[in-house]
Amino acid sequence: MPPQWFQDVFQISLRARAGTTTPRKSRRVSLVVASTVVIVAAGLLIAPHAWGQWHFRAAQHDLAAYRLPEAREHIRKCLRVWPRSSQLHLVAGRAARQAYDYAAADDHLRECQRLRGGQTDDIVLERMLIRAQLGEVDAVVPFLRAQVEADHPESVLILEAMAWGCLQQLRVSEAAFYLGLLRQREPDNVRALMYEGWAREMLNVTDDAIEDYRHALDLQPDNYEARLRLAHCLLEANRAPEALEHFLKLHNRTPDSELIRTHLGRCYHGVGRLDEGCQILDALLAEKPAYAPALTARARLAVQLHDYAAAEAWLRETIRIDPTSYPSHYLLFECLQQQGKEKEAQIVKERMDRMKTDLARVREIITTELARTPQDPELYFEAGVISVRLGDNREAAKWFGGALRQNPQHVKSHAALMRLFQFLGDSDKAAHHRQFVPPDTPVVDLPFLAAPADAGSRESKPRPMRDR
Repeated sequence: MPPQWFQDVFQISLRARAGTTTPRKSRRVSLVVASTVVIVAAGLLIAPHAWGQWHFRAAQHDLAAYRLPEAREHIRKCLRVWPRSSQLHLVAGRAARQAYDYAAADDHLRECQRLRGGQTDDIVLERMLIRAQLGEVDAVVPFLRAQVEADHPESVLILEAMAWGCLQQLRVSEAAFYLGLLRQREPDNVRALMYEGWAREMLNVTDDAIEDYRHALDLQPDNYEARLRLAHCLLEANRAPEALEHFLKLHNRTPDSELIRTHLGRCYHGVGRLDEGCQILDALLAEKPAYAPALTARARLAVQLHDYAAAEAWLRETIRIDPTSYPSHYLLFECLQQQGKEKEAQIVKERMDRMKTDLARVREIITTELARTPQDPELYFEAGVISVRLGDNREAAKWFGGALRQNPQHVKSHAALMRLFQFLGDSDKAAHHRQFVPPDTPVVDLPFLAAPADAGSRESKPRPMRDR
């Protein structure tokens, strides 16, 4: 329905045409109508561009604050107005890369290149940053470090991508070096603080990680990721009252999140509100009976209530789903001892001892040996074999892939991936790696524990999540 003023003008115009007005009035009405048409036409031409400019400014503001979903939504609206803007496609590609959406980043960079008629320096840089973030740090680091040393205008983004690429390969010392350079340039860079916190979580320096996340949250109180990581670290540090405050705020924003509901149940346990903890976890498990973190949290509550038989049942199901969980094994050991099941407890204890040794070795590889020789494929291969023994086949695939990034001809890693993908039922990937394994290669012995559980049933390891 047109606005009332437009209908009034239209009716006056009709009456003028019908001769119901004087010539003088008719001329005046014609001028009003003509002016209105010009104004409306100008508005129709100008409004989309003004709308697009507003969204572009909003996108720039959100990108500076690392609010990537919001920024990308503003950019999508801009592209409706300027679909042939090469610069806008470049910005869209950069935002997608920062959000770890590499397929979308590549699409926008391809379109930018097509519109410009070829590669330009800023497109080349973005493609190098994608490679860095995907873990190809060694291949691109000479180029990228040269840009930083030359004080490139995008040095902060370059250092950010290099740090993330090193963290992806668990090369924590190198990541810390790049983050240090980044923080020298921007002491309050939120993403650098988040990456630094994650690295410290990996090294079990929880108190320092808490300070990083708290600093990030002080700078951006609405940063979902910073609040989640801070709350998680507080909970792991047995500071449940502080963690509860943050998890309640997170629950208000994402009331259906399985992870948040699980941690909320753990917080209620930690502050002694056991009935509320049982209530929220029971409701979650009624919806998602195979969600391993909730099963473990519910078992903890059962132990607190001395219901060891129920706790044992939940813990056995947890370990079936996620055989890598050391805390679940430890709790199961305690439950079996409390029930006098000494033989079964001893079996679990032996498994725990092996896990403890393996986890210590992986930590040594990450914190010490990779810092000394980051390009040694044997270290990645060893960590991959340990991951298989721990039952974490997805992590094993990442480690073996890391060995191949260091040496694409590393036969043992190809042979391991061939066996791993055969076990996982992915014949195409197994066949791909088989072509790199000579017929006389000794069989790589991988101690598989079990078929992989549903990926959604595990609690993810600390890592920067998508910005919200």
